[in-house]
Amino acid sequence: MTLQELKTLYEQDQLSQALVVFDLLSKGWIVDFKDEQGRVYELTDTYGCRASFETEMGAEEAVRRIGDCPIQIDKHQRFIEP
Repeated sequence: MTLQELKTLYEQDQLSQALVVFDLLSKGWIVDFKDEQGRVYELTDTYGCRASFETEMGAEEAVRRIGDCPIQIDKHQRFIEP
């Protein structure tokens, strides 16, 4: 979902937390949001591609642009499942 779509969900109180993860594939930091039911919403660009940030702080700033929700930082690398 785009930044604006996620911001709309946040304003509707549908997002409970953000997860910032280092992604080995993009060699950058990606952002996911979760709702109370555990559904995951990925931050993407307007084409539907995952948004990737060079630094952890850049990813955290993207979360703050969406809303003030708890941020969990996962420093483990995300791997492709076979």
